[in-house]
Amino acid sequence: APCEIATLENIRWLSENSSEWVSTKSYKQTVDIDASYSASLNAGEGWTPIGNSTNSFEGSYDGNNTIISNLYINRTTTESQGLFGKVKYGSTIKDLTLKDANITVNSGSTIGVGVLVGKAGQEAQANVTLSNINIDGGTLTASGSVSYVGGLVGGFYQGNITNSHSSAVLEHTGTSFGLMGGLIGYAEFADISKSSSDGNVTKQTDNISVGGFIGQVQSDSNISQCYSSGTLKNTNGGRIGGFVGMLDDRGDGQVIIEDSYTRSDISVTVASYVGGFFSIPTSSASNQVVFSNIYAAGTISVGSWGGLGSIVDSDNVYEVDILNSFWDKETTGTTQMAAYYNDGTTDITIFPQFDSLAGKTTVQMKTLSTFTDASWSFSDSATSSENIWDMDDSNTTNDG
Repeated sequence: APCEIATLENIRWLSENSSEWVSTKSYKQTVDIDASYSASLNAGEGWTPIGNSTNSFEGSYDGNNTIISNLYINRTTTESQGLFGKVKYGSTIKDLTLKDANITVNSGSTIGVGVLVGKAGQEAQANVTLSNINIDGGTLTASGSVSYVGGLVGGFYQGNITNSHSSAVLEHTGTSFGLMGGLIGYAEFADISKSSSDGNVTKQTDNISVGGFIGQVQSDSNISQCYSSGTLKNTNGGRIGGFVGMLDDRGDGQVIIEDSYTRSDISVTVASYVGGFFSIPTSSASNQVVFSNIYAAGTISVGSWGGLGSIVDSDNVYEVDILNSFWDKETTGTTQMAAYYNDGTTDITIFPQFDSLAGKTTVQMKTLSTFTDASWSFSDSATSSENIWDMDDSNTTNDG
């Protein structure tokens, strides 16, 4: 039977005893826990994460549909931060809400920060599973060299994320290269489904790649039935996609994003490297980065280089596949799907092989036939069997 977590002291004991983080251990939270007292721990630095670079958490944690509220962290550190710092080797965390967390982290190291987990998984190891996690509000602020920032998890390596959501507000004020996403900072060898983010994401420099849902996805990964909203901001422009920042297959298998959308609003000072759905995809082989049945319908201030994407190098133009996808040309403010560097110069032209893709008006984006004519799976369609999509006929869920 799992060990029961019934008080803040119980879970604090878990965080302070690394011998209890092994794969044979399992835990089940039985009641809601107010973690306000965590602000008084460790001389004001707050919560000590469960799992670190020396001893990762390898067990399982069943939140049992309970809540942990008011978790507090404020420290300069070389360790990844969150309720869990580092987890791997088949660990499972499920059925938990983290409400109104307050996390501030500065680091000179390439660590990950997330409200639930800083870094999860490790290449060539057993999958990590995060399921039915809700990050309900709260704030996460990173600075220095913190590299991976996400509302749910900072860095995610090999595993599954499903039925999870974040509305946390994220900000990165550092100048080093980093990856930020409303739900996930960075992922590779990952299967991510039925998850979403709607918290605001702000970065202060153009060295950080931002996506409304995920900052960067790489290497044999699949994202399906996910969405993002909220507002993405940067005072210095560059590398922002409404759903995903950067994509790269790295020669390790396809990166596929399908049946997903973004209504994230993008607020920037310059249009460079800004795309309605993605910023920069790169691929080592033909059709290794695939977008299928996606759309972008957020607003973009100042402008972008494309309603769906911003830019790829000309060497990669023919290695990105975009199928049955749309963007709202009125909200995004552009009739161009994307742009690319022509033979290494800075000349910007429309993707030649995607001339047949055209932006839609807002009215067309709210019309069923726009999507069923492209073979999207709709519950409103008599021929649909999977019913992945539905029309918001009442204008109450997704503004139509």
